[in-house]
Amino acid sequence: MKRVLCLVFVVLLSVNSFCDEYVVSKFSYYDSDFYSHEMTLKYSDKNNEFYLFRSTYSRSYWFTLTPEKLDALRNNLTKVKEWEKVAKDNKSTITKELPDAIINVEGTMKSGSDWYFTSSDIPLNFFFMSNISDDHESVALYLPGGEKGSTKNKYITIEFESMLLADAQIDDFIKAISEETINEAILKHENEKNTADLFN
Repeated sequence: MKRVLCLVFVVLLSVNSFCDEYVVSKFSYYDSDFYSHEMTLKYSDKNNEFYLFRSTYSRSYWFTLTPEKLDALRNNLTKVKEWEKVAKDNKSTITKELPDAIINVEGTMKSGSDWYFTSSDIPLNFFFMSNISDDHESVALYLPGGEKGSTKNKYITIEFESMLLADAQIDDFIKAISEETINEAILKHENEKNTADLFN
């Protein structure tokens, strides 16, 4: 019986894995209360769009990144690494917003069987934070997040949760959205799809 259930589980995974939208990578972050969470980067072949995806016990959220906005995000993270070097070289303690770094994202939320879409894009700001001294080194990237009302119901808001990425989490974020990671995920997806097509 266990072997049959395992086979059914594998079949279900195979069916789900060949949707237009699939997982590229995952990374962790802290919310405004310093609880750790996981964010997933997904990609849609059909729409040629990336999604920052997170879920709670009752809701799921997608925040859309076009390839151009993903490039802008990479540029922001490059600037963070540049400032990290400056901060460490000069033992600087500072909080500073990245210049010209705002990225506007469209939000989608699924609650139960209902879908909601933001009435306008959510602007994401990026803040560099450092605390460097002879005894301590810490660098963080902070996104305050934001929310917008939905097109379906103005009293229901879609929130991009505040994100704090500290030290090694910044490097994990950079790796998660890198071209290399994305290309590997796309190639793996295509290979799995081609294998499944052999059994039509």
